[in-house]
Order: sequence, then C-alpha cells, then structure tokens
Amino acid sequence: MSDLPASVTELHRGDATIFLVGTAHVSQASVDEVRAVIARVKPDAVGVELCPTRLTAIAIGKPLSASDARGLLREGKTLYLVAQLTLAAYQRRIGKKLGVRPGAEMVAAIEAARAANIELATIDRDIDVTLRRAWASLSAPKRAMLGASLVIGLARPQAVSADTVESLKDPKAREELMAELARALPEIKAAVIDERDQYMVSRLHELVAAGRRRIVAVVGAAHVPGMTAQLDAAIDRARLESAPPRSLAARALMRVV
Repeated sequence: MSDLPASVTELHRGDATIFLVGTAHVSQASVDEVRAVIARVKPDAVGVELCPTRLTAIAIGKPLSASDARGLLREGKTLYLVAQLTLAAYQRRIGKKLGVRPGAEMVAAIEAARAANIELATIDRDIDVTLRRAWASLSAPKRAMLGASLVIGLARPQAVSADTVESLKDPKAREELMAELARALPEIKAAVIDERDQYMVSRLHELVAAGRRRIVAVVGAAHVPGMTAQLDAAIDRARLESAPPRSLAARALMRVV
C-alpha cells in the first residue's frame, strides 16, 4: 500500500501480508502511525512486541507497588524486576519531557484492536527468559560494566528531544546503533535483539498458519531489519524459550521476601 507511513515495511509470506510497523517507544508520531495503519489496513490480527507479562503491565499503566515487587521476587523474576524499575525510571523521564507515556504506541495498538474487535496477539518472548539468557551470557566483568553503565546513564541523563527519538527510526541510525551494540556487548545484542527477532517472526508464522492473511505487527524499529531478514527462516522456538537456571543470589533473595 503506497499510502502507508514510511515506518511500515510490507512483507509477504505465502498469500499473507504482514505490515511491520517500526516504532520509537516514546513517540507521539509512532502512536499516530499505529492508529492510522490499523484503521487503513483493517487486519485480521494485530501483533504487539509484548509478552503476556508486559501486556498486563503496560495495559494497567501504573508503577510497580511494593507488593508487586515482592510477588516478582517470589516468582524468581529478580532480573525482570531490576530491568523494569531501571527502564521505567528512564522512560518516565523521557516521557515527562516529551509529553508521551512510555509504550503509548503499544497501548494504541491494543486499544485499536479491541475497539475494532480484531484479534490481539502478544508476539514477544517472555521477558524473564530474555533477561536470564542475556545475563547468563555475560562474563563477570561485562556484568559489572553493564551495571555501571546503567547507573551512570540514570544519574547523568543526556538531553532528549522529540527529533532525537524520531531519528532512531531512521534505517541508517538504527544500523549504526546496532553496530555499536554488537561491538560493545555482542552477547546482549544476541539475546535482546537477534533472538527476539527470530521469536517474533515465529509467532507471525503461527498467525499465518492459523489463517490470518492481513497482520499488523507493531515492534520497535530496531527489530525491523532482523525480522525482515528472518521472515522465511526455519526457527527453533524450543531453543529460544529455554532459560538458564536462576542465580544463587536470586534464589537466596526469594527466600527472604
């Protein structure tokens, strides 16, 4: 469809068409584009870059309470809790500056699908599995480096504008960002980007196999190149869903909360 936004990549698998919408996660433009694409395409299904856990969190849209945190610790989701608190603090800071709720484009997709009675599918891998695989892949020095980088980033945030956020949807900017991540922390890129690209493509395969012929998939712009490249690949979901055992520290913390 020639009248769709530039953020949309149109893919074909058999007689099915997948409209891959690459978004920035704190962007009013992405919110508007998601709504416009769903209204224009009128898909059989809308897929969102969320797992069921994150779908619940983003739909509720409220900060984690102390009881929520204790529940996650008891479930052994220590890494998820840490990542959620860190990312939430960073995104709230950007969202407050730009006037956009973090994850608003995913909320827009959810609301648009439900309003039009369109099937809604969570296509992302469970966040706890992703974090555990990423953490287990790192050496002790790299874990320390990553932790220090997060602390410094939160303590000394760089100025962010709407133009800066939108620039991350540019293919060249994405390519440079992914290349830098691959150089600095290739293990993180593999678990957080590459494996999830494959996982989300496999979920789209399922939707096509179930008879969905027009699918809108809303994902972060960083996932668009990898998902496009993997569209016709054979993907081993069992390998991607396997999670390493929880650390001794995580298990010890679970016993005291």
